[in-house]
Amino acid sequence: MDKSIPIQADLELRHMVVLPALQGSGLGSKCLQHVMECARAQVAPGAPCVVRLSTQKRINVAFYARNGFALVSQDESNFEGHICPNFYMSRHL
Repeated sequence: MDKSIPIQADLELRHMVVLPALQGSGLGSKCLQHVMECARAQVAPGAPCVVRLSTQKRINVAFYARNGFALVSQDESNFEGHICPNFYMSRHL
């Protein structure tokens, strides 16, 4: 086995944005599928690979769930007196 290929990976999806005019067109799902394929390629075949993300929008939870992510936990943060929800999700590849 090539020692440069990790035997496991715990990756984080940091930012993904689709313009409002293109939302609902399938573009976001296609982009996410490509990202998942690239993530899977980063580890040895059959090795564990987990992609994690967080979002503050409940509507995004439904989008990621449709694309194979599971809600792991949720909490709230107080940002200058404004309560913001945080949803943490992951997907095993």
